[in-house]
Amino acid sequence: MTRGAGDRKLATDSEFCEYAGLTRGQSAQLRYTGRGPKFVKVTGRQVRYRWEDIEQWVNDRLQQSTADRTGAA
Repeated sequence: MTRGAGDRKLATDSEFCEYAGLTRGQSAQLRYTGRGPKFVKVTGRQVRYRWEDIEQWVNDRLQQSTADRTGAA
């Protein structure tokens, strides 16, 4: 399988946590509740994220003021 020009390798849970400023426990909770970015279950215990899904998840949580409640975790 060849990669397209915009393709990047999948992010590990640790890479996602570092990018988002989360602990691994917090990312696990986001997956459990379905409130985190879409993820790929590689094996029974390994997950990966597409960078575009991480970026979309972050963009969906942009706020203008503390009064904004949409996207709150």
